[in-house]
Amino acid sequence: MTAEELTAKLRTLAGDINTISEEAKHNLIYYYESFEERDSMIRNMYVHDYAPVRTSAPTAFANNSNERLMIYEKFVDGYSRYMNNTLSEYREHIRRKEEAGKLLTYIMSLPCVCTRVIYYCYVRDMSVEEVCRSLFMSKSTFYRYRKLAIELLVSKYNEDGEHNMV
Repeated sequence: MTAEELTAKLRTLAGDINTISEEAKHNLIYYYESFEERDSMIRNMYVHDYAPVRTSAPTAFANNSNERLMIYEKFVDGYSRYMNNTLSEYREHIRRKEEAGKLLTYIMSLPCVCTRVIYYCYVRDMSVEEVCRSLFMSKSTFYRYRKLAIELLVSKYNEDGEHNMV
């Protein structure tokens, strides 16, 4: 991993840690272990978002049977794409959470000042000036510690990657 790649991960760290999904997607995560419940929830989400007809709007019904059949086929075909997309989003959400947790663990294992600089800057999303005021340091000291912290994090990531390959 390079310093640029790590910096890009740091920029999304706060969002990855504090990601909040819609209530239905939270439920999907909760019930993910049970395939039957998971499929039922995804089906309910899909019907809620994409059902072609609402019973409260009788004017929405198609006039002839061919038109109704086409609408129904389109609705059914869209379900499999929706289910795959929802599961992919869920997996990506979990992957990003795990990666953010790993990065946060690495940050907390840095020397004290480096940890605070990175934590304030990227997790609490404070500006350089706010971090400098909070830690009673000059901007040049801030940039020096931030550079050192990123170098240490890159080495931790690369070291961990080598251990995982063995």
